[in-house]
Formats: sequence, structure tokens, C-alpha cells
Amino acid sequence: AALEYPPDVYLVMPLTGVASPEGIFAYYMDFAERLGRSCGAKLLYYLRNQAEREIAVRLMNESEHFVGLKIGTTVDDVEPIVAGVEEEAALVIWGVGDRSTGPAERGTKGHTSGINVAFARASDAINNAQRRGDFATSQQIENQLAALEEIRFRDGRMYNYSAVVEAMHLGGFSDVDGGEGGPFNPRVPAEVAEEVAAAIADIVQYH
Repeated sequence: AALEYPPDVYLVMPLTGVASPEGIFAYYMDFAERLGRSCGAKLLYYLRNQAEREIAVRLMNESEHFVGLKIGTTVDDVEPIVAGVEEEAALVIWGVGDRSTGPAERGTKGHTSGINVAFARASDAINNAQRRGDFATSQQIENQLAALEEIRFRDGRMYNYSAVVEAMHLGGFSDVDGGEGGPFNPRVPAEVAEEVAAAIADIVQYH
């Protein structure tokens, strides 16, 4: 927060399976109070565990320092969360990629995209369509991205980021560099690379 241009928000994602919802709530209330008061930090809660849904909503309503809730579970959680978060308390956004039209129709405002480093125009077009209430156009663009999103989110998100890196390599783009991967995101297997190539063949115009 001492940076000349500090982040708009800090993403908070609790580890699942190691704490009770009540414990998470108590700790994050204290955490938000400390960092909010001392640093002016604004926090975005990334919900990945449905068991934390109610306490995530409480954090939005009871802490001025939590300004957003990113839903990373299922579309079934959207309406209860949107209904539970008090007006003006926090922003509710969709956090499972560009497959966001259904959630937007149920009340989310905006989404996070894992592919926009390679296909920023697609994410922008989806968001702009949703903001003007044109869900048909949003769905049309989403459908074009469906094959790549399916690869990313299969098998517990195994290729969530490595598929995007592969798309960067295969897309022939001169303004982004996919790099060499790393221990957690090495290059995908050859058969998956073929799937990625097919998935991006008709969406390179969104780069």
C-alpha cells in the first residue's frame, strides 16, 4: 500500500480443508481490520469452497475492508450470494473464467479471465456486452472460447494456466512471450497441444 500506485485490491484465498468457516471468519475479520487500518488495504475474497459461502457473505457485510467477493465455485452459488451481500457493501464477480454469461444473468458484475493475456479482446467484449445487458452477444463470444476453456478446467483445472501458455506459443503473437513454463506449469503434452491449437484456430482475432 506504500507504493506510488498500490493495487486496487489484494486477493485473499483461504486454504481449504485446514480450517473451520468460523475460524476463517474470525481470523479474516481481524486480518482485514489490521491491514485496512494500517495500510488502507482493500480485500477481495476468492471463494473456492462452498462451505465458506455464508461466512464470505458476512465478511462483505461486516467488514468495510472487504470490497469484493469472487465466486470460484459453481453458478448455483451466484443467486444466494448476490441476494446475501448488502447493496453497496461489496462487488460480486464471477471467478471461473470467461464462461460467465450465466452468472452475469444471475447478478454478478464482471468476471476474471485466465486467457486475456492472449485473448484480451474476447474478455473485454464479453464484459462490455454484459454491462449493456446484451447476454446473447456475451454467450456468442463465450461459445467461441468454449473449447479452450474446457481444456483449462478439466480434471480439477490441471491445465488452467499451462493451456494458456501453450496458446501463447502456438498463436504466433509477437507481443507476448509464453516463456518456458516452470515446475507447476510445464508445457502441455503433445496431444493436449494439438487440442489447444484446434481450440484457438478461430479465436486469434481476439488477441
